[in-house]
Amino acid sequence: MALVFDAKQSVNKVDAQWRNFNDKNGNVLASLLIRGNGYRPYQQAIDRISRYTLKIDEMMADGITADSLAVPEGGLSEMDAYYLIVAQHLIVDWRDVQDEEGNPIPYSVDVATKILEQNVDLWKWLLKQAGDIQQSANEQVEETVKKPLPVTAGSAKTRVRKKPKSPASG
Repeated sequence: MALVFDAKQSVNKVDAQWRNFNDKNGNVLASLLIRGNGYRPYQQAIDRISRYTLKIDEMMADGITADSLAVPEGGLSEMDAYYLIVAQHLIVDWRDVQDEEGNPIPYSVDVATKILEQNVDLWKWLLKQAGDIQQSANEQVEETVKKPLPVTAGSAKTRVRKKPKSPASG
């Protein structure tokens, strides 16, 4: 017997769900396949940004000015980093996203990041949806854990068998 690791399974695996992003009139603008915000790579990326931000705050408390911490050419600002990790880890796919001429745009992290940068309402909505998806998944796990297991007598392989009494022992 061996310990088997199934790479397809994850402790906090949350199936992605399709959600519709609507305009103020309720018209569907796009459908996005979104993961819950408990997705481990997303959480790790958020933690890295938080640690980096704390480090900068400590440096500024020690007298370094914000001007000396300006984002270098080609670098990412803190918000750009947030847009990027949402595009990388929370959006899995999309439908009905089009360019200016109405041509469908296939999902890519680069395009998703640019769209999030241009549409903060979409970014906020996405974060809310990811939180709702994760909360629903957590509730399902909690409900499953609370369910009692049916009582069984065990399988034939695990039941203790009584030895037949021999006539001599009687």
